[in-house]
Amino acid sequence: GRGTERLGLLQAAELLAGIRELKLLLRQPRAERAILLHQRGQSRQEQERIESGILAIPETMAKHERLALHVITARAEDSAAPWPLPGFPAGFRLCKPVDLDVDPKLQNYQLARGTYEQKFLTPLRNAVRHLITGTAAERSPLLHAIEVIMWSPHFRGDIPRRTLVIYSDFLLHTKELSQLTGPLTDPCRVFGSDIGRRLAARNWTGVVVVLEYLRNPRDAERQTPEHLRFWTRLFYLLGAAQVFNGAALVTNEETTCEPAQGTSPPRVARQSGKRSAANKSK
Repeated sequence: GRGTERLGLLQAAELLAGIRELKLLLRQPRAERAILLHQRGQSRQEQERIESGILAIPETMAKHERLALHVITARAEDSAAPWPLPGFPAGFRLCKPVDLDVDPKLQNYQLARGTYEQKFLTPLRNAVRHLITGTAAERSPLLHAIEVIMWSPHFRGDIPRRTLVIYSDFLLHTKELSQLTGPLTDPCRVFGSDIGRRLAARNWTGVVVVLEYLRNPRDAERQTPEHLRFWTRLFYLLGAAQVFNGAALVTNEETTCEPAQGTSPPRVARQSGKRSAANKSK
């Protein structure tokens, strides 16, 4: 009768809903790789380096690993979600659809490559070309932008593997902290500041940080080896699992800061280990 037919329809609807939920669960990324590009009016040479660097990343990504494109502007909150781009009003945030390391006995490489090109690499190439043409911002709230992205559900802590790739000159410039108007700031001082304490409170478990250092001839006196060491040590103090200078792993040599008088004991940063193949960015 009609009652039996209605019951059958409800059961079918529940089954379809369960299948949809299962598909969503299976689509959850095993890893998230966030590109954070500092918008500062890059030269054509820098634009080409950024473009080639970002387009090389997917070759090392695993199937279902997700890639998102964020920016650093004068407003730190702009980094929370992937940056809107032509063709990507909600920003570029896609999972790699296929694994190119296929077994020829079971899969067709050319078919897998075609799917990869059409659904992932070509959209990424188009998005990057728009991304790298941004204008320079009057401020460089790098730490605040990282705080925002660490809060964001797009880079949540329950994803097993997270990689933050930062393209920047790493010249911090805000009202509170600036590496343009004064001497190089001690990473321990930044670690103990308000923004440092907020950042350290985020979930850094397993986070790999890749520093893509964009050098500018006019800032050669500021962009020194000590400047790079400042940033690598700061990220280790904050809790990063590993810090890379491009493709090179930087070892975590100093793990603590001397506490100021009347403060709690120094925090011990996590020790670095060997980099897994899934987290390589080059």
